Amino acid sequence: LDCQEVGKSFGSAQVLTGINVKIARGQVVGLVGSSGCGKTTLLNMIVGTHEPSSGRILLNRDGVSHEVQGHGPDRGMVYQEYSLYPHLTAINNVALGLMLSSTNIPQRLFGHLTRSWPKMRKRHLEESEALLARLGLDGHTHKYPHQLSGGQRQRVAIARALIMKPEILLMDEP
Repeated sequence: LDCQEVGKSFGSAQVLTGINVKIARGQVVGLVGSSGCGKTTLLNMIVGTHEPSSGRILLNRDGVSHEVQGHGPDRGMVYQEYSLYPHLTAINNVALGLMLSSTNIPQRLFGHLTRSWPKMRKRHLEESEALLARLGLDGHTHKYPHQLSGGQRQRVAIARALIMKPEILLMDEP
């Protein structure tokens, strides 16, 4: 990851100016600063949900630098509030990303006719269950977020990000 002179403004409010950060593959980096200093804003620009007002953010894939332009599966984000869907169980929260990335709406609507959807859904749930077990949640896969502790909800959020196999995992106040 290479942030070059990255800046962000919201209207006349300059939130970030001239941020330069290089992070090599395998490094674990923490951003520390006071509340409101722009840490989350920088993470949102790296994940691709916010566009920098100035500078550029580059990701190196297979030795080639690519500028971040929107969200992509190579970057996963775990938000401060976890952002779990309250009507989905832990396993379904985790499997949702796989389902959405590997199918389109007609496949989800009509896949039961060709019998492809149940097989794919089973595979998604099996992968999700295995990941949740690796994170110590094997007895909690069918619980809803309100039935989980804060730490358990955070691990479900981490699993949801990891299931997509991102190259970079961003965590806002882990």
